[in-house]
Amino acid sequence: GDRDGNPFVLPETTQRVVLLNRYRTINKYLQDVEKLLFELSMTKCNDALIEYNQKQPMPDVSMKNIKFREYWNYVPPSEPYRVCLFNVRDRLARTLEYCEARLADNPVPKVPEELMY
Repeated sequence: GDRDGNPFVLPETTQRVVLLNRYRTINKYLQDVEKLLFELSMTKCNDALIEYNQKQPMPDVSMKNIKFREYWNYVPPSEPYRVCLFNVRDRLARTLEYCEARLADNPVPKVPEELMY
């Protein structure tokens, strides 16, 4: 809908459309990251990526939307790009679960905002 004066488009409608677009975007990114996670196996990187990976939280293995299970529970630390994508994938999956719950009018998972996108 549009918000340029149409009296039938309520703020709630706009919020729902924004949430739906967030869901669709996160879902697409999650698919792409899962493909990259499966394909990337490089072991060399710069020090900045190693430092970045060391500051990231431990992976969350409680997610429901699991693909490429071999890279869900464990990523070898010797593969820094997979380690980085592992954390990105977790944040995307948490955000997707949050959006799904909101769109279904279900209780949302209690996840700190900084652990989602």
